[in-house]
Amino acid sequence: MSRRSRSQDSSSKHSSDTLGARIERLNLVLFEELAALVQDELRDPRLADVILCKLELSVDARTARVHYLVRGPDGPGRGARVADGLTRATPFLRARLAEAVDLKRAVDLRFIHQGFVPMSGEP
Repeated sequence: MSRRSRSQDSSSKHSSDTLGARIERLNLVLFEELAALVQDELRDPRLADVILCKLELSVDARTARVHYLVRGPDGPGRGARVADGLTRATPFLRARLAEAVDLKRAVDLRFIHQGFVPMSGEP
């Protein structure tokens, strides 16, 4: 392998490592900001028991899959009501995230329901 091709290989590896580290940092910052927004800023009673558990940012940083749980029992239509509440809150959350993290483009949010967790004291 020539010296030139070795340096190209190492520079492309370095840039992909740097990109991966950037995405990981952005992933963490977005998760923390979004969790704070959901907990502190949203006033929709349907979302009072939402717990964010994971955020996965796409490689191009345009889309974030946000995994969430709902505290309490699964009543009739409860999951659908929570999903509707998150859908209605999405434009607000996108705008606030773009402001807080100083992004050029607001990240598209896709909420993924992971299930229900019992409240403390429930069986």
